[in-house]
Amino acid sequence: MMTDQRTERVLRTYPSAIELLAADYPQWGISRVRDGAAHGDWQATRDGVVLAADSPAGLLVRLEAQELSRLQEAYKDRYWIRRTPSLWIATCRTDNGSEPTLMRDTSCDLEAAMQAPGTWGQVPPMRRTP
Repeated sequence: MMTDQRTERVLRTYPSAIELLAADYPQWGISRVRDGAAHGDWQATRDGVVLAADSPAGLLVRLEAQELSRLQEAYKDRYWIRRTPSLWIATCRTDNGSEPTLMRDTSCDLEAAMQAPGTWGQVPPMRRTP
């Protein structure tokens, strides 16, 4: 009986891998394919793109690569976008008075910031290039 109680407490305390991936990538449908009685690959689906991997870590690598490529393509004229192990970063290609560098924890948060960047008040308007 004690084992069951400890297991239930652990399951309530720690989110599953699917929950963690879904929280960081809310636009993607995250699931695990069943192959009969056994679990199969982990999958992520968005706008007709299907990514698959045999582990949550493998799926995370594929998701990050796909999101980085998507953001770079969508915002290539306005931002230089890169990924570090802990941050998503976008640097504005021109001085248009908005924040020059955006740093966020997730690709979703970075995209929202790129769509509505804040102003950057440290450069006087007369010194900005048109």
